[in-house]
Amino acid sequence: MIIMTPWTWAIAHRRFNQGVLIRFGRSKAVTWGTLVRLAADVAVLATIYALAKRASLPEMGIIAATAAVSAGVVAEAVYAAWIVRPIVRDVLPTVKSSEPPLDRKRFLSFYVPLALSPLLGLAAQPILTAGISRMPSPTESLAILPALNGFTFLFRSISLAFLEVVVALVERPGSYAVLRRFAWRAALGVFCLQLLIIATPLAKGWFGTVSGLDTDLARLASQAVWAALTFAAIGFGNSLCQGLLVHSHKTRAVTESVAMFLIVIIIGLTVGAHSDWLAGAIFAYIVYSLGQAAQFGWLYIRSRPERRALSQAE
Repeated sequence: MIIMTPWTWAIAHRRFNQGVLIRFGRSKAVTWGTLVRLAADVAVLATIYALAKRASLPEMGIIAATAAVSAGVVAEAVYAAWIVRPIVRDVLPTVKSSEPPLDRKRFLSFYVPLALSPLLGLAAQPILTAGISRMPSPTESLAILPALNGFTFLFRSISLAFLEVVVALVERPGSYAVLRRFAWRAALGVFCLQLLIIATPLAKGWFGTVSGLDTDLARLASQAVWAALTFAAIGFGNSLCQGLLVHSHKTRAVTESVAMFLIVIIIGLTVGAHSDWLAGAIFAYIVYSLGQAAQFGWLYIRSRPERRALSQAE
């Protein structure tokens, strides 16, 4: 925890400057920042690996992991602060806005709902774990959970990044039609790509060889991942609607959608904990997909005025 102390500050500082970069069309700099972070991770891990040959500390593993994560985020934060300087110095002073000056009340009414949303979303993880532990095959299900989460996040991360793209570009003329078309095509693309993997022997290869699960666990993971087939696709719909709401300063609707997601998760896992239908991981992922669909439905309803206005403007 001591080594990870700079992590929270660095994350906040990095995200603040990245928001400025994305807002002014410098999204490539965000990618370069990620490469800087990876380079710092590799450098720290290589250094500690070399030192580990001379010192046999039982804590060396956790020291290496936390030091790499902390150093990587700090390095990326420093890079973002450096690369954003020309925008802050030369561009921001010349920008004119029709919005009234930002005061504390307007800021908090915009930010607090957004801050609550990830907190509610993160609450789903321990709830999922608690539910799985009360369902059939709890040990096996919990064992494959990291591998399943890693596989699904590879595709979900693409849709998560789309949110910032929508917020940054939706105010441009004709952008809504382009963003909507891209969302549908990207959702279909990641759906088909995931289907290509999980419907073929590639799934067992991923979970058995890449993730290192034994034969039985790899088989269970290959079955459970079917329930996660829609995660990334629905994520594009969520990001599109959520981006429209954030751009319109209706952030409360975002929190409402996450609360809807969490309610479905709690109800579904409660039902699963008192039944004996499926292995815990499979049932939990089905419930998660239903929760995500409920979240999208709520976002779709709440963003209807924004979508209608943008469609009419085009």
